[in-house]
Amino acid sequence: MFASPKPMRSTISVRDGKISPNCNTAMTPQCLKDLYGTSGYVPSTMVNNSVGITGYLEQYVNLTDLHQFLETYVRKLANFTFSLSFG
Repeated sequence: MFASPKPMRSTISVRDGKISPNCNTAMTPQCLKDLYGTSGYVPSTMVNNSVGITGYLEQYVNLTDLHQFLETYVRKLANFTFSLSFG
């Protein structure tokens, strides 16, 4: 008979002990910062900073989800304003 496929689980390798084991179950901005070694980076704040969010293949931004993400992880940006741009 044919063998059944084995379930696979993705795990993050912790080489230097700086990445929380919780990153194996929930990916947070802190996990990404730790993985890419950018935890100490402080972005410059300018009056005209902006963020672009794109949508492809009928997938678009969900403003409720975006607001919840910002409330949870980037509270200082939670009261954002936005404008739509098509092109």
